[in-house]
Amino acid sequence: MTVPLLDRPPDIPLRGRLSRWRWVAVLVIVVALVGAFLYFGPIGLGNGPLSVTVRGAAATADPNAGPVGTVLPIVNSDQAPAVVDGIDVVGGTRYPSPRLLASAMLATGAACSVAVIPAHPAVTGPGFTLKGCGGYRGLLVGHTFRSARGPSAMIAAAELTAPPRGTCWVMTKVVVHYHVGGKHFSGAYPFQLAACLGVSSPGVLSALRAADGNTP
Repeated sequence: MTVPLLDRPPDIPLRGRLSRWRWVAVLVIVVALVGAFLYFGPIGLGNGPLSVTVRGAAATADPNAGPVGTVLPIVNSDQAPAVVDGIDVVGGTRYPSPRLLASAMLATGAACSVAVIPAHPAVTGPGFTLKGCGGYRGLLVGHTFRSARGPSAMIAAAELTAPPRGTCWVMTKVVVHYHVGGKHFSGAYPFQLAACLGVSSPGVLSALRAADGNTP
């Protein structure tokens, strides 16, 4: 018996081919999500238990030609400890945003407040200090924030680049990446800050308005 050979495989309808590729794409996405879950752990919803409390916008003229910084009042509202994995500073206006140089835990001080403060190398250790704050106490990344029970002896801080002379930078948010147990969060918190170097008062006011969301 002779079986005729087919010159080419039978045509698969276009709808069938699209359906098959659709299922392949879904499978790839599912595998990627499972891989992310196994690597990073479950992703928490919202900002989670940490918060960064800032009251109003702040602007500084002629802060310093060298690195500057500000404190980050991070508070944990939950009983479970939260461990910081990293932070980002966000601009989002027509002004450039500052570049994050380092982050640290500092001892609190009477003049240690949310403002653009000159930063200096720490007397001991590899970190930095801010004028008016206490000494360097360690890295922010890896620090554990426990439930707030009264005033803390330490406060988080960020070291930032100063704006080039004749310009301003604007910061509108700070993002804190952290985990509580196996659950990871990326909390985005309003943080309105502006710094200008060698800029007139109207220019500083314009940057402050941009930080506060009144102008782009």
